[in-house]
Amino acid sequence: MNKQFFSSEVQRMVEELLRAHPILRDDHSRLLANVWHRECKRDGLSEKEVLAHLAAHKISAAETVSRWSRKLQEDIPALRGKNWLKRTRNRQQDVKQELGYE
Repeated sequence: MNKQFFSSEVQRMVEELLRAHPILRDDHSRLLANVWHRECKRDGLSEKEVLAHLAAHKISAAETVSRWSRKLQEDIPALRGKNWLKRTRNRQQDVKQELGYE
């Protein structure tokens, strides 16, 4: 499968899920579970086949889903969860401290 097409497909799916289910905006594990569920349903996979497909890179990697979630929430404020601002501020403060700016 063309990785660029696959990535844009994942992007569309993540955006759709974030818009439809606000609870997923602050819960990457639930978001990932929903993405994998949709992909497995689309491909007609049983639960037993899921791990084999994950190992063979035939369903989205957790990192890809997480990356798209972060990017979409950064670019589209309506997709941000209640904890988004708190998380980003904490990360920024941690980096500043590590770099010696605070």
